[in-house]
Amino acid sequence: MEIEHGVVSDLWRAVLILVERDELIMKATEYVLVEGIQDALKRIKFLKGIAVDPFAQAYRDSDNNEPVYEQEKLCRWVNHKAIFKSVNYFDYARQDAELQADNCI
Repeated sequence: MEIEHGVVSDLWRAVLILVERDELIMKATEYVLVEGIQDALKRIKFLKGIAVDPFAQAYRDSDNNEPVYEQEKLCRWVNHKAIFKSVNYFDYARQDAELQADNCI
């Protein structure tokens, strides 16, 4: 799913209003629903690029099934700000996979 142009425009307009009012932009947080990893990463990258702090939540289907591990991993990376601000997702995912492999031995 691509980011809809109208949604991006509305979000960007809101960010510009905050900047014009000289309000702390780092207080702005946007909710990101994580269903597809690549789509969520695009939205998270966009938000980070305009200095909006993303908060990620894994998608649960209508039967309330548990999210898949990859969704939870992405949410953990985004929501732990020390990790999010210091390590890119692909390095984080690789390190996590190595830890998971070590724990299986």
